[in-house]
Amino acid sequence: MHRAGHRASETSLWIAVLEGKWDVVQNKVLRGATTAAVYAATASIISTFLLFVAFFLVVAFRFIVVPTGPSSTHQELIFDVTSSAPVASASFLSEEKRAYLRSPAAFTKPTADAPATISDKALRRARVLDPGTRFDVTATLVVPDAAAAATGAGGVDGGMFQVYASLTNERGDAIANATRPATLKRVNPEVRLLRFVTRWPLYALGLMEETQTQWIRLPMFRGVSEDKSSPFTSVVVVVKPRAGVPASALPIIYAAHADVHVEMNALTRAIRSYPASSFVLMSIAVWGYLCATATALFGVVVLFGAVRAPSSFASEVINRSKQIVSGGLGGLSTSSDDEDRGGSSRNSEEGRRGSVGDDGDGDGDGAGDETSGDDGGIAPDGLRRRVVA
Repeated sequence: MHRAGHRASETSLWIAVLEGKWDVVQNKVLRGATTAAVYAATASIISTFLLFVAFFLVVAFRFIVVPTGPSSTHQELIFDVTSSAPVASASFLSEEKRAYLRSPAAFTKPTADAPATISDKALRRARVLDPGTRFDVTATLVVPDAAAAATGAGGVDGGMFQVYASLTNERGDAIANATRPATLKRVNPEVRLLRFVTRWPLYALGLMEETQTQWIRLPMFRGVSEDKSSPFTSVVVVVKPRAGVPASALPIIYAAHADVHVEMNALTRAIRSYPASSFVLMSIAVWGYLCATATALFGVVVLFGAVRAPSSFASEVINRSKQIVSGGLGGLSTSSDDEDRGGSSRNSEEGRRGSVGDDGDGDGDGAGDETSGDDGGIAPDGLRRRVVA
């Protein structure tokens, strides 16, 4: 068997088929099938392990990079017009978190010097955005058209006014302040008349409502970073007239709202917008990269001669895996050690066989009449004498 394996290693499969050496063909096919099976099993185990590693890396990346809070939120601003400067406030907290902040557990114990207030721990627990998230805040006002609001009470031009905004926590502490001027856009009467003429069929059919309003959109805050200890929860907006103009000259505010938009790059926004598909695609990409890296490292190991063949490396992996599963960590051995021990045992066995089969005629063949040929057959006695001679 050993000689057949040696001949199989020296003879190619094609030559063995042409010469009819079917024992060599059988040996080569069995060795190739065994190598392929062991290599496939090893690759399956490693690729399955790398698939779980890819899942873990993708989940960790999403947890670190993608914010868990809302990417954008919208709240209506309702102004109090009874004061000289209309004021509106909007809270972005959910009703559940607002109920928690109103509960006694969220307040500190009152003392003689300070009344009971919302504790810092309660503020950190009830937040809208994740700590460190950068966001923008925009205020939008719906006011009359310039022709209807350009002249206020007493003939004073109220087409320009000032808007103040503050970001506060639920305790009322100011986190950031900003102010911007707002100006009503003026439209020529001719343009207004042309718009009315083109739209009057829609007005007549009730498909469109006639309005004389315009929207003023003011970016009040840009790139604000969410504080870890004092989170933002509310927006306070105040509208004031410009200097020298009475408050009665301010335009009527039909409606208003505040919007919060979280700053995200294209990758983060895509992951946030398509969570399921992005998770699958990222897992496949990371898994493919890990498998390609493992294959390249395996090629480097084989190239530098750490193992003699891919099959021996695969067998080594399988053997070690079996020993680890069975709890035999202390008895691990390399394939080279096993081969050395196998070679020593074979040499010892051949020596024992030679000593037992010695018939005393000096040739050490163990048989006076027969000897084994190269192919393991039995040669006649006369042929043996001629070969010896």
